[in-house]
Amino acid sequence: MLDNLRRDLVFAFRTLRGSPGFTATALLALALGIGANTAVFSVVNAILLRPVGGIRDPGQLVSIYRVQNGQTFDNLGYPDYRDYRDRNRTMIGLAAHAGAPLSFNNGRAERLIGDLVTPNYFELLGVQPAAGRLLATDDDNAAVISYSLWQRRFGGSPGTIGAKIDLNGNPFTIVGVTEKGFIGTVVSLPFDVWVPLRTQPRTLARLSNGILEDRSAGWLMLFGRLKPGETWRHADSDIKTIGAQLAQAYPLTDGKRSASVSVGVGMYPDDRAEVTGLLGLLSGAVGLLLLIACANVAGLLTVRASGRTREMAIRLAIGAGKSRIFAQLFIEGLVLAVAAGALGVLLASWSTQAIIAASQGTAASLIRHAGVHIDGTVLTFALGASIATSLLFTLLPASHSLKIDLTNSLKSGMPGSGQRRTWLRSALVAGQVALSLVLLSGAVLLLNGLYRIVSANPGFDARNIATAAVDLNIEGYSEDKGAAFYRDLLARLSATPGVVSAGLASSIPPTEWPGAVSIFYPDQEPPLELLRAREFELGIRVNINHVSPKYFATLGIPVVSGRDFNVGDRSGRPGVVIVSRALAARLWPGESPIGKRISYPAWQGPKRPSFEVVGVAGDVHHLALTREAPLMLYVPMSQEYSGNMRPVVRTASDPAAGIGLIQRAVAAIDKNVAVYNAQTGPQHSADSLWQQRMAAGWIGTFSVMALLLAAVGLYAVIAQTVAQRTHEVGIRMALGASHRSVTGLIVKHGMSLAVAGLLLGLPAAIGFDRLVQGHLAGMNGPWTASLAMIPALLLAVMFAACWIPAARVSKVDPMNALRCD
Repeated sequence: MLDNLRRDLVFAFRTLRGSPGFTATALLALALGIGANTAVFSVVNAILLRPVGGIRDPGQLVSIYRVQNGQTFDNLGYPDYRDYRDRNRTMIGLAAHAGAPLSFNNGRAERLIGDLVTPNYFELLGVQPAAGRLLATDDDNAAVISYSLWQRRFGGSPGTIGAKIDLNGNPFTIVGVTEKGFIGTVVSLPFDVWVPLRTQPRTLARLSNGILEDRSAGWLMLFGRLKPGETWRHADSDIKTIGAQLAQAYPLTDGKRSASVSVGVGMYPDDRAEVTGLLGLLSGAVGLLLLIACANVAGLLTVRASGRTREMAIRLAIGAGKSRIFAQLFIEGLVLAVAAGALGVLLASWSTQAIIAASQGTAASLIRHAGVHIDGTVLTFALGASIATSLLFTLLPASHSLKIDLTNSLKSGMPGSGQRRTWLRSALVAGQVALSLVLLSGAVLLLNGLYRIVSANPGFDARNIATAAVDLNIEGYSEDKGAAFYRDLLARLSATPGVVSAGLASSIPPTEWPGAVSIFYPDQEPPLELLRAREFELGIRVNINHVSPKYFATLGIPVVSGRDFNVGDRSGRPGVVIVSRALAARLWPGESPIGKRISYPAWQGPKRPSFEVVGVAGDVHHLALTREAPLMLYVPMSQEYSGNMRPVVRTASDPAAGIGLIQRAVAAIDKNVAVYNAQTGPQHSADSLWQQRMAAGWIGTFSVMALLLAAVGLYAVIAQTVAQRTHEVGIRMALGASHRSVTGLIVKHGMSLAVAGLLLGLPAAIGFDRLVQGHLAGMNGPWTASLAMIPALLLAVMFAACWIPAARVSKVDPMNALRCD
């Protein structure tokens, strides 16, 4: 058996080397299909399948989520955490953590992403230190830094252990470094430093006083490790039972709450579902591309088999069994597929690096921090794909190669089952055209959707805009000092040459996470304790933005009635607000909102007076360009201080230069204040469309590959058909047929296959388009014109693939054609 395998391998290499044109074409087609699948799988593996680096036995970890008012949230209060930790019977332990931005200055100001954790955090994850130790129960001023930060800012020096650092202006001692590859428990948010949860008053001071004893607050993420023999379903039932007990014991805060358990850590369930939908679309697209490649190579093998009919007949005649010949043909296909797989892995490695380099914003956060690369799992997938591919493209051609008439084949070398072969080749070409139509329709739908989104009016003008973020909370600024800093910054930016207008805001559209509050008509607000427990159920939920004067002018947002904020709207003066047009219509339909009053309670302190509406702003797609304009409430930053603001400038020319202007203006006031998340307006807007852009780019590329493969497949079939009909062509031309009629006859045959493929693929294309629309926001819209354009493009390419061999044979001398047999 091994000897047969060795002979088959040698023969396969010799046969493929003897047909360089066929081998090169088949290798390229398969490498494109396998490489595209491997590239997409490497992303799927990194984001969805591979466990977070450094975690031991990740399959035993579960996350706990708060369920309230039909929604799922990834945060709970500390008192609830204690109860779930102490009462559950299914977990070894339950840990809590909360991300927090931290200021760090070690010769250069930097904003770190910190994580406040309970003492059992590292123990439950099974993380080991690369140097020093991890956090202990009695630690107070201790900090553990990431391996990446250790290398980046401390050069990997062993002397880092025991070093003193300042975080948010407070002294901490570095006691350890996490192992290489561990970034925390959130895939898209790599943490730089971990500190004890009890340091919250110093490291997360923006939270209200007494937050550790506030059951109504939601700020902690929870995860646990299952006991041996327990399942996540048992844990879910256990946690739900505890949640029901807490609802009875604390009806005001927990009466409307429950909890649920999800498998693993690393990604919020809604985010996982969203990313899974996107990657599912891409996986489906590359799957179609691989099918097209297989059909293409199967067609080439069928064409090639016509030239090997005499060889197969002789081998059968001298006693070779059909199973033996089939095995040899399969080995040929396997060698071809494995070679293509190796080439595909190289293409996948190159393409994933290109994807990472081109990724921005949220896509970059997911892809780069997930560590997309070719590892053992991906290589195993590529090998499996190669073997499966070899089966797909060799089974039919091999089986048809053995269905021959020995007598006729030995006499003339022509197959005895030509009609069957022709049917197979025709079916493969029609299938390629059908699958190409599916991919092309999806690509055009995505491109049309993207164009429709970016060409629509979002309510603001992102051109010539530059923005960044400054967080004074983590720099230890008092409210008075912070307000003075922002006044100085605004004055400097406004006076800078090249700046047309400047403003400040707590969020810049589009952003998924602006502030939100519940608002009420005056004297209708509930008691503060009730509001804090049921904030999502009471009042009218609106998004809130703290802005400076000229913010609306800088963003190009019209103030449609009333006035903008001005310097007179300052602390100590009567509170004023500006509402969006949609909010005004919701609160006072058919009435002028100017002079009306609203109330939204502060979460602590005495009850404050209601606010006067002084203006109405145009509606803005503040949350995302793909979503409707939300209800917006604008508050002057001088009346309600926010330590985390985004300066925004409109420049006279290149907006990228505005980023440098912001950075220099901040440094001129305080060089220790870090500037982060700097972007131009177009970059900021494009970031909100990362899924749509990623899908459009990838599926668009796959569709072009599919179109080329389908054209090659049709060309091969027509070329072979022409070769088989050369004698017929000679007779027709000898009887007076024109070159045009002969060309038309052959083109007609090829175009009939293309039309059959279009008819076959149209229902599938409509189904795929519906799938795209269901998974990606903003893709709903008219697409009938797109579907009309795509068949025309396909038919044009297919016509070219038919016309070239047809034109060549029509120029053959009839006498030479008549000699062909």
